[in-house]
Amino acid sequence: MNTLLVTLASQGLNVGQDGVCLTVKGTTPTRLWALIHELAAAPQPDPLALADCVRTKARDKYDRYLGEDLLNLAYAARALDIPAAWATLADLANLPRPHDPPGAAYYDDDERWELPGFLI
Repeated sequence: MNTLLVTLASQGLNVGQDGVCLTVKGTTPTRLWALIHELAAAPQPDPLALADCVRTKARDKYDRYLGEDLLNLAYAARALDIPAAWATLADLANLPRPHDPPGAAYYDDDERWELPGFLI
């Protein structure tokens, strides 16, 4: 799930993890669905390039002594699962296109959209 979070955040979305769900703000269900389609159709990203998008990568005791390249490598190895994330994106891309609620063109970042059958 962390890989999906990092991937969506790297696309400019405001993404947070709420337990077993991802909360995506700043977009509409239709725009999110379109982005998922684009990502699923694209080649899998380089794990190091994706890790480079993460601001806080230090997790282990001595991570603070690592340079950026090694820190990206360590983060990619322990926190990213690109093949599983792309399999999930492919599954999500097969879901029917959601309908935006009325007034979705003027979405509110604090409003949560409920999408039946669309759980990331």
